[in-house]
Amino acid sequence: MSSSIVLQLQQDSLDQHTAVADLLRKALVVSKKLGVREFEHWIEHELNGYPEDAEIPGYRTVRGEVKAFNPFRGWVPVHFGDPELAEILSERQSNQSLPELEDMLRGSGEFIMPFPPDAENKFMKAMRLPMRPMLFVHRPSLVGILNSVRNTILNWSIRLEQDGILGEGLSFTQKEVQAATGTSHNVNNFFGPIGTSNVLQGSPHATQVNVSVEFDISAVRQFVERLRGALPDLNLKGDKSVELEAELRTVESQISSPRPKSSILRESLRTVRSILEGAAGGAAGQMLLELLKSFRL
Repeated sequence: MSSSIVLQLQQDSLDQHTAVADLLRKALVVSKKLGVREFEHWIEHELNGYPEDAEIPGYRTVRGEVKAFNPFRGWVPVHFGDPELAEILSERQSNQSLPELEDMLRGSGEFIMPFPPDAENKFMKAMRLPMRPMLFVHRPSLVGILNSVRNTILNWSIRLEQDGILGEGLSFTQKEVQAATGTSHNVNNFFGPIGTSNVLQGSPHATQVNVSVEFDISAVRQFVERLRGALPDLNLKGDKSVELEAELRTVESQISSPRPKSSILRESLRTVRSILEGAAGGAAGQMLLELLKSFRL
């Protein structure tokens, strides 16, 4: 085997018998030696799990089927009248450590993720017979996480070689270290930007929820009326004023629709919140921000 740890990393990435957790540990050595902090932090999150306040890469979104436990029939599928809600609730973001996921996949059982308490309570209140819901995760979703990590390390090691960064054993020259810290080795370049979508966040033990199950349309309508009445006190100028008006019109269009789309409402209200946080609106602005908290954006 080559004495270059970068070439070893490539070979191990191509070897499906090499555990992804072991691959990450070797990549951690490389990132620390080269001082590539973003890769180092990403690898540590993958090895140890993502903290609740961390943004989770999109490839960690898993899909499954929502089921509820019926005491007479066992686990039964949950049917939703709202396709958008069904789509949101069938996806979760997993923040479990990769070694834990890899260990789970060695077994043959089903992968079940509970819902955060708030979502679970709303679920059960909406049922004629309250039954605890769970997400039965599709196995390929977890395999996809491992493959994405393996591919990211492979692509990164290839880029290192292209930039003349090979190392000798576990050592790198100062020139190699300087070359590695350039922008071409930003972790986002290898698997896309980190971010969240309209999915429920968290591992099977998580309590964080990234989306409300539903919007109280009458409450949103009252908020818009108060915001319009407070506009003169917000002292918004130029682009911010135009942007706020555009978002308000979007919200008004949705709450007037017979089938308002919660994803559009959520994004517009988040933008409104961001504008209000930067406004010099005094008490009026603070009151509106407090009202926005009730929507659990």
